[in-house]
Amino acid sequence: AAADARRPRTRAAKARGNPVAVRDGASWGSTTYEASTSVDTSGTQPFVRLTRGSDEATVYLLGATVTSYKTKGVEWLGMRADAKLDGSKPAISGGLPICFPQFGPG
Repeated sequence: AAADARRPRTRAAKARGNPVAVRDGASWGSTTYEASTSVDTSGTQPFVRLTRGSDEATVYLLGATVTSYKTKGVEWLGMRADAKLDGSKPAISGGLPICFPQFGPG
């Protein structure tokens, strides 16, 4: 944080105020933890689970919707209790819809 205080700040950065967290980029792309990917096609809608260290994400292929993101077991995304993950609706209610390659059928 002391190093950040010495850096000149842009007008936009000053308008935003102090950052909640500052990363120097040294840990980005770290190879400390091995990443893994698994695909689950056993249900009505396939999804991909991505893991790296204590982080885990679940991405449904229906709209490329991120339905879960956990760090150290703590869930960071909200899903509706009545969300349909079976493809009966054109979209999943909740999570982060990427809408790829398009939204809905057709």
